[in-house]
Amino acid sequence: MIIWSDRIRKATDIFKAVSNQLLKLEFDVDGVIEIFNNGVEQGTLLKIFDKYDPTLDLCIWVYLPRERDYNNQMEVLVGHHIDCTENNMWKENVKPKIFTQIRARELHKEVRDYILEIITSRLERK
Repeated sequence: MIIWSDRIRKATDIFKAVSNQLLKLEFDVDGVIEIFNNGVEQGTLLKIFDKYDPTLDLCIWVYLPRERDYNNQMEVLVGHHIDCTENNMWKENVKPKIFTQIRARELHKEVRDYILEIITSRLERK
């Protein structure tokens, strides 16, 4: 049996929840989800493409850091396609937002809501 890495699975679950919420809001977004792994950190990257304005394209990385202070700690980075390297990693100028919660369910919800806010506010149609 093949088992997903826990770090990849948890990051992917975040984007599944984001996608479900966007469908409920009837907020149309074009994008792809890809895995990143540089040997130190591994997680999931969402690349969002804006149909009308390429300057609004977003890259959102989600991962559980290898070395973290708490078991329920997740990092989210938000950038643009120019901040994304060929192997789906981020450039040094992109800084993470760190989330920690005692309960995993609360961490998941907080990260999901943060990503939803980023997407809806930056891609809001006028």
